[in-house]
Amino acid sequence: MAMVKLRGMFGSMFVKLFLALSLASLLVFSGQMYSALGSSRQALMQQKSEDMTMFMEQTGQYLDLYLQNIRNILISVSDRMNDDLLANPVAMQRMLQEQIERNIGIVSFLYIQTDDGTIVSSNQLAYGVVGHPQLPGLFRISEETYGQVKWSEPYYSPMLTDQTIAFAIGFKNRPGKVLAEINRGKEVVYRFASNSLGDRTERIDLIYDGGAALSCLGLGGSEAAVLTTDRKLLQVDLVKGTVGTTAVLPAGADLTQLHCVLDQNTLVASDREGAVYVVNGEGDGIRRLDGIRLSSNDASIVRLDGERIIFSGVNDEILMYDLPSERCVTLNVKTPSIKGRAFRATLTGGAVLADGTMVGGTADGLLFTLSPDQHKVTAYGRLYSSGQLRNFIKLNGDSILGVYGGGRDAGHVFHYSRDGSFVDWGRPRVIKDNIQLYSLDSEWASIHVISCLAYSQEDDCLYVASGEQYGCVIRYQGNGFAVKRCLES
Repeated sequence: MAMVKLRGMFGSMFVKLFLALSLASLLVFSGQMYSALGSSRQALMQQKSEDMTMFMEQTGQYLDLYLQNIRNILISVSDRMNDDLLANPVAMQRMLQEQIERNIGIVSFLYIQTDDGTIVSSNQLAYGVVGHPQLPGLFRISEETYGQVKWSEPYYSPMLTDQTIAFAIGFKNRPGKVLAEINRGKEVVYRFASNSLGDRTERIDLIYDGGAALSCLGLGGSEAAVLTTDRKLLQVDLVKGTVGTTAVLPAGADLTQLHCVLDQNTLVASDREGAVYVVNGEGDGIRRLDGIRLSSNDASIVRLDGERIIFSGVNDEILMYDLPSERCVTLNVKTPSIKGRAFRATLTGGAVLADGTMVGGTADGLLFTLSPDQHKVTAYGRLYSSGQLRNFIKLNGDSILGVYGGGRDAGHVFHYSRDGSFVDWGRPRVIKDNIQLYSLDSEWASIHVISCLAYSQEDDCLYVASGEQYGCVIRYQGNGFAVKRCLES
């Protein structure tokens, strides 16, 4: 009897109709899913292809700039070569040493081969002791095309005790040939210089060769503090390209981040464990602030004045530290957070307006203000569903700019002011919307990951730097910061 009922149920017209519609819907849904998958795959491949093309173009631009620097070095040496200099090996060696000192970040050794086959090195003592049997063969590459820089295949250099590449140049109507062995890529600090009206990097200077830059912080005017990987704190004049003072950090102070400047010579920094330090920029001392630890690597410290700093405690707590009294207090107000996400309420950036109001941002992207008396917090919400607020800079006493998005997010520039509130200015890019920009090569100047912002009050220019492997700087000027030029780095 049960079998009959079951057969009758499946033989019903409504069941058949239901099964037919379900099968048809499944086929349609499967077809749409297959079509969407194919479209997504094609879009992803196209995006990867465009990104690869952009990276290759920027790599080519970097190599062109690198080759131009080497060519300038070789031609500079060649221009100074004459019969009197070639007859004086000591003067030749001195001239080569001067060139190495100015370009140590690019080349390691320079060599001159005279017409009689004699070879003079920028380090003649090491060359005489170690020797370099490949040099005569390497100098022959300059004879392939006179007046043009030629380079060798990779080879082992006994002078560098490593693999390297040589660049050489020779001229038909000039005596001698010049060869340079390039640097092995040690950690150094460079200064890139460009004319304020230009769109190209005009000069690359090596300002420190002991380690790479870990963190940088403006000190006012043309000076900046640079924390390096070899535990040094440099005070650099960016206009002159010189290092004023060098402070050696003591053992145990493995600083990784410079946060803010208390006064001209006092900085606040932190180490990889989140411990906070007050550092004298001239190397007179470093003091750890006991009982203070930043909650995450993204956590930021904001300077209220020359004696007080603000940072996050546990979850949405706001802490204020008074340096003269060495006293830390927990404020009665908290950073704004989304319900259930107080763990993402860490302060990741901030700046203080002219009236003492602090404008801050959290790891969850919420903007807020803290009143001058530290008794009231006003929340302004967030622009998108993810991404932190960081790198706050002041335009004037009443408005600030900052970066929306972390180190791996597609960054936007945001603006806050007393009048205009919290506004997204969008992604930095060059849009060719007028005849002046139509012929500008700007395809590479569309930034996804923002490294940092800088603002110059003198010429009313905003500089947005890329944090990608092949970087650039876009400069905006004037009303609404309409784009003016792109700076290739």
